[in-house]
Amino acid sequence: PITSGCIRELFLPEQPGMRQLTMERLGTPRLPKTAGHHRFRWDFAMPGPWDANRGRSGRGGPWVVPGTYQARLTVGSRVETQTFHILMDPRVAADRVTPNDLAEQLKTSLAARDLVSEVRRLTFDVLEARKQASLTQRDEVDKKLAALQATLMAAVDRYPTPRLSEQAVHLYTMTTIADQRPGRDVTERLVELRAMLDQAKVAFLGLK
Repeated sequence: PITSGCIRELFLPEQPGMRQLTMERLGTPRLPKTAGHHRFRWDFAMPGPWDANRGRSGRGGPWVVPGTYQARLTVGSRVETQTFHILMDPRVAADRVTPNDLAEQLKTSLAARDLVSEVRRLTFDVLEARKQASLTQRDEVDKKLAALQATLMAAVDRYPTPRLSEQAVHLYTMTTIADQRPGRDVTERLVELRAMLDQAKVAFLGLK
């Protein structure tokens, strides 16, 4: 069952050794507790990647797959549940895209989303560590952190070379721009970028 209250708990990325990220989208509607008629709208999207900027965090999430879902309302000890169905776009079905294709796409999109979140969080931690190293005049550590930062994010330049952060975002976008099963090149690239992130994590832990 997918409800407004449990989406955040169901799809949190695994973050070994890192603080838990908040995946709830900014602006997620809340039903007022006052008496009267209230409406909750859901656009069928899950939370998107984490971002250090709270105004962007959680935006651009992948859509859920067609299927049966439940909306649950709890008031005190009383619980009301309503079942509803999300149908496949007939134009997508006409292109011979199957529910299994969409399920595989969602699985890949979530993995790519979590990769983006973790890369952004690691980049944030590296930048914070550089500030601390600068304050304590640990020049050698700052030099190593700067090198790590260069592998995580593109330099501020007119024609910057995409680094791990930009490559992860590009891959995530590829998994969400069309309703189709991701190609093998996408899944293979996801494995490659995950391995690069794991190496960066190890390097960062060695500098702490």
